[in-house]
Amino acid sequence: MRHSLNIIYDGQCPFCSAYVRHARLREQADVTLTNAREVPALVAELARKGIDLDTGMVVTLDDARYHGAAAMHVLASLTTPVGVWNRMNAWLFGSTRRARILYPWLRCGRGAVLWLLHRPRLNAHD
Repeated sequence: MRHSLNIIYDGQCPFCSAYVRHARLREQADVTLTNAREVPALVAELARKGIDLDTGMVVTLDDARYHGAAAMHVLASLTTPVGVWNRMNAWLFGSTRRARILYPWLRCGRGAVLWLLHRPRLNAHD
């Protein structure tokens, strides 16, 4: 059975963009990529539901929604083990525990890079 997979990510984040570009998910699911920067109404809707895209990407797999470390874990479980990058990703985030431990570091790195690049947060209010 093929899964329906939607990944909502920050298209101005070099890490997020590289991740969705390199993850080999299409073999496992029908993938839709949504750059949150292009759909501000979606960012606002998710924020109203308590989901802050500045703290992590959102993955919808079939009818279930995952955010942050849980999203990375789901993606790692769907990634094919082809190539060094995908094997490393599967190992790092294939464990729920490792994903919870590592994800805050990724989020911190993302924030620092966006700050250095002078890119606003997704939920920045003018």
